[in-house]
Amino acid sequence: ITTRLVGSEMCKETAYTLPAFNDSGEEKNITFNTSKELRDGAFIRLEVVPIRGVIAWAEIQYEDMPSIVQDNYAVPISDSDK
Repeated sequence: ITTRLVGSEMCKETAYTLPAFNDSGEEKNITFNTSKELRDGAFIRLEVVPIRGVIAWAEIQYEDMPSIVQDNYAVPISDSDK
């Protein structure tokens, strides 16, 4: 966790390094910082550009991932399926 000045406020950020898969199913570890804590076990869609790295991220559902990326994960069990 790091702290940086954003405008006139101090903002805490956490660095995450996570395995990520592109639309072709190729895996790469991606490191990015965010002021929000990621939910354990969540699926995250990253918007990545060359040189700048991750410029945006959003939590998504398993079904929203490309099928080639889904192949790298077990189908999650929902609370209603238990």
